[in-house]
Amino acid sequence: MTNERSKKADGVESAKPKLPVGVRLLRTLRGHEDEIGGIAWSPDGKTLATPSEDHTVRLWDIDTGECRRILTAQKTWVNAVAYSPNGKMLASAGGEEFPVETEPSEERSLGPPDTSIHLWDARTGEYLKQIAGVHRRLVSGLAFDSASKCLACSSFDGSVSLWDVSNNKRIPLDLFQAARRSKAEVRPVYLVGIDRSSRLIIASQKGIHFLSEKGKVLWQIEGHGWATNFALNTSEESLATAGLDNAIRIWDVKNKRLIRVLEGHTDAVVSLSFLRDTPILASRGRKGDGTVRLWDTETGTCLAILQNPAGLSCLS
Repeated sequence: MTNERSKKADGVESAKPKLPVGVRLLRTLRGHEDEIGGIAWSPDGKTLATPSEDHTVRLWDIDTGECRRILTAQKTWVNAVAYSPNGKMLASAGGEEFPVETEPSEERSLGPPDTSIHLWDARTGEYLKQIAGVHRRLVSGLAFDSASKCLACSSFDGSVSLWDVSNNKRIPLDLFQAARRSKAEVRPVYLVGIDRSSRLIIASQKGIHFLSEKGKVLWQIEGHGWATNFALNTSEESLATAGLDNAIRIWDVKNKRLIRVLEGHTDAVVSLSFLRDTPILASRGRKGDGTVRLWDTETGTCLAILQNPAGLSCLS
């Protein structure tokens, strides 16, 4: 990969920057027949779950590159997956709706045929159960809490739901509840996460929010306008956020303080991921940018720019 040539946006050909030490292409996994959604690693790092618009979730053995299992419960696009931290359960969900690559449109359907959450035995691939009727539009994100008992689900219907996976009961959440808005008023929620302190993290048109389990706003991050993504580093001391302003912001979580702004993408940044136990952040720009960038978040230096001709959709 480092020996290939890449073209800049102005058409001038130049050598690709050298990748940081320890970063290399391990392997390419092929098998899906359509676009891939938000991928997820198993807690032990040995299996990668990939949801797809081909209506399947594939589980890949990273050591061999082989597809271990193909999960087929949904009859629509599978957009999101999440492993429980104890490694026992895998959740998947999706629907049929516009992806983050496009702007909301009033012509799109408000009633995707399957926005249910599907739960699987992560080790055997056995189908466990379904949480039906969760949202009215595409499910955009899933996240388990650290105890593997609670599952958060975000949606393009503008809401976030919380579920007790032991009994399929919905946990009340005061903020980001689904409202019966008109099509023009719907504000999609693009991603949800839960940190080790059980705080919800939400990216939406309203910005980035840290919420308590009851939905109380603990920290609201503005600046991007329309926020699209976020990522915590391994220690959860640093937070990276992104939005339609083409910039990435790095935050000190404990002190709720902006550390630095990373600039270089020429279109909205729609995917972020920290390399485990390092300050290195990977970011992907939307199609107008067409790059994946690697950053040293401690210095703000862009370490490498990788061209993305294949249309990579998600980082993890």
